Amino acid sequence: NIAQSTPAEATSDSTVEFTNKPEHAPLEITKELVDKEQVGSRTDPATFVFQIEAKKAGNTVFSDVRSMVFTEAGSQTIRVEDLPIGATVTVTEVYAGGNYTISGSGTINTTIIADDPATDENEIAKVSFTNKYDDTWSGGGSVNNHIAGEDEAEQTFAQESGN
Repeated sequence: NIAQSTPAEATSDSTVEFTNKPEHAPLEITKELVDKEQVGSRTDPATFVFQIEAKKAGNTVFSDVRSMVFTEAGSQTIRVEDLPIGATVTVTEVYAGGNYTISGSGTINTTIIADDPATDENEIAKVSFTNKYDDTWSGGGSVNNHIAGEDEAEQTFAQESGN
C-alpha cells in the first residue's frame, strides 16, 4: 500500500532517490480477561465484541465488528490491517460476554499512525480493554459471518466459530 513518493536530493551522477510513504497502517485491539467463570466442571467460552469505526476528513473509511473468544483468563490481540494513516478510529466494546464487566471506558479513540522513518520501526496504533468476571453465569458462544469477494456475484459466505 505504497502510494506517495517523495524525491530525495539528486546526486552528482543525476540519480534521484525516492522514499516511499505508506498510505495505510494497522490497528491492534488487545483484550485482557482477568478471571474466567467456571460453574462446577462446566466452563463456556466468553465472547467479546468490538465495533470499529474509522473516519478521515469527516468521512467513514472503515466500519466493522470483530470478536474475541476466551476459554480461559489471559489476553488476546486482534490486528485490523490497512486503515488509512491519519484516520481517527473509535473502538467500542459492544458486548462483554454476558458475565463480565469492563474496567474503565468501553470506548477508546486513537489515530492511525505511519512508521517512524528515523528508527525504521513499525508504529502501530493500539487500544486495550480489560474485563473481570462479575460472579454471574449465563453461558455463551459466538459465530463470525465472513463474506469474501469484490462483486456481489462472486461473493462467498462462511460462518466461522471463535475469533
